[in-house]
Amino acid sequence: MYRIVPIIPVIIEQHVENAAFNWLLRDRAVSEPHYDLTDLTHLDDRIEANIDGLRIAGDEGWEICREAMEIAEPGEIFTAAVRARALKAVGEMGRSDLLALTLDHLTDGDDKSRFNAAGSTAILGDASAVAALQTIAETESPYSERACTLAVRKMEPGDATIWL
Repeated sequence: MYRIVPIIPVIIEQHVENAAFNWLLRDRAVSEPHYDLTDLTHLDDRIEANIDGLRIAGDEGWEICREAMEIAEPGEIFTAAVRARALKAVGEMGRSDLLALTLDHLTDGDDKSRFNAAGSTAILGDASAVAALQTIAETESPYSERACTLAVRKMEPGDATIWL
């Protein structure tokens, strides 16, 4: 039996900060001669541990991550990009057991996360992806064209003709 533990925002904020900081360290370490693969692996493990903390915190964790992204520093952007990439990977890996996760992010405030969630939802065969893709296609987004293409591919030909 699972016990639901409340999310402690200050701990989640620490995960965001640590993931961002460790990513910056790693980004610099790869070009420094005194770091070896063992050092890089250690940094990767630290980053992964903090990303796990965000993953476990669910939507609340990613909301804190999104807020941190407003800082627009490379480390914070990296942490938010991990979420978007994870949503894309759900579809790429055919993880239908994670469909609920992609559905939750069809209205995400981050364009890339919303597009990746819609794409994965479409790949997993859920009909709600089409409406989400159409919405993205009809906005001024860097993902508009790709969303349009994917939406049309998932629609019935007659519906696609009417929509276009």
